[in-house]
Amino acid sequence: MLAVGVPAVAVQAAEERIDHDPGTADWGLWPWVEHRAMGRVRVDGLPVHLSETDCASSGRRPCSARTTTGLRRDPRLTDAEIGDLRAGGVI
Repeated sequence: MLAVGVPAVAVQAAEERIDHDPGTADWGLWPWVEHRAMGRVRVDGLPVHLSETDCASSGRRPCSARTTTGLRRDPRLTDAEIGDLRAGGVI
């Protein structure tokens, strides 16, 4: 496809993208963090790096129970709507 001018790229499995692609490794796109329930896990990193205000992942991600607790504090959401979000795999 590239030879005839069509932009294309190989589709990679997660392991190829995360562990074996030097381009993403060099950019820190898949940092390891410590999750309180799951242990050491890979997360999406940031593809943008700024010289003076770079970001780093703290690994502090909410567990779904805490997410639900936070959502219940939002007066715009009913328990049924939160249940729908959970059933749909959103939280």
